[in-house]
Amino acid sequence: MSVFDLEGRPDGAEAPLRDPFTRWTNCCGTWENARSRWTGSFSRLSAGLGAKAPHLPIHSASPSGSRGASVGASAIHRNVTVRRLALDFCQALRCQRFLTAWLGRPYRLSQRYIEIDLTYRCNLRCRNCNRSCTQAPIRMDLPLTRIEAFIRQSTAEGRPWERIRLLGGEPTLHPEFAEAVALLRGYRSHANHGLRIVVCTNGSGARVRRRLDRLPRDIEVKNTRKGPRQRLFRPFNLAPMDRALYRWSDFSSGCRILADCGIGLTPLGYYPCAVAGAIDRIFGFGRGRSQLPAPGETMREDLALFCRRCGHFGFSWPTHRACLSPTWRAAYQCYENGLPSRPSSPKPESDAGR
Repeated sequence: MSVFDLEGRPDGAEAPLRDPFTRWTNCCGTWENARSRWTGSFSRLSAGLGAKAPHLPIHSASPSGSRGASVGASAIHRNVTVRRLALDFCQALRCQRFLTAWLGRPYRLSQRYIEIDLTYRCNLRCRNCNRSCTQAPIRMDLPLTRIEAFIRQSTAEGRPWERIRLLGGEPTLHPEFAEAVALLRGYRSHANHGLRIVVCTNGSGARVRRRLDRLPRDIEVKNTRKGPRQRLFRPFNLAPMDRALYRWSDFSSGCRILADCGIGLTPLGYYPCAVAGAIDRIFGFGRGRSQLPAPGETMREDLALFCRRCGHFGFSWPTHRACLSPTWRAAYQCYENGLPSRPSSPKPESDAGR
């Protein structure tokens, strides 16, 4: 079933795909998801047979076996494309309250993908960073014990992860980056043979390239090849709650990040997506969970809390400039002064079956 399927109705039954927006996003997502799975399978097969992996534009693996040398030659992974902008526009329309009341919410927590934010350290200063590494830099790392706990729980519960992404910040700057990769490779070899492990990197700087060069061949690399020059990016710090356009939005619907990227494990805990954990770092709601959400949980309260503050909800024109709406300007000021941005919310309870 496609990652863009509608979530279940309140009684747990799945809603039919009867609205044009969901049908259209389904069609747009099919090719990219199939291509991504095929290339990951081919790379693993090639590595197992001792063959050279093909030069594929969505990854930065080099046919020569040197990932560091490939940074300058591989195709760039771009975060802003016409297709993504079109999906964002449809998403903004589809998540209006009258449509979610009529057709159901279009997104739900992924049971196939998870993103692990290894660190909030970064060697670049992107103006619209959705982890606030530029706006509120910090040397915060995910302890290896949290990855070990994730592996234990995933193994005990038989979680069918298809892809794990390692991000940041810049994930290769984690002091124990190689050890984190080794833990996940061990998990794959013992409990989840079909798992894809993907490192998402900016590919910038000698230190980053050295660590990429040492990665095993069975690790995929998504390389944005960023540098000091600012790229186009969706303005993360434009909170929808500050914009009249989203007055009637159902923020508990989430967005396509839930389906495309998956659950987030961050230094602060588990969240509906990794971006939500980065938002919580600034606002201080304390919503991070110590355990993986149970299958069937919706985390709608968390989505309603974070999506109204996230510039990825809905549609915004990409920009090179730093954009701050009033909510984010006040939040960063409080963060710099060591004050809570908002009153802490109560710890979330299990919402399985909601």
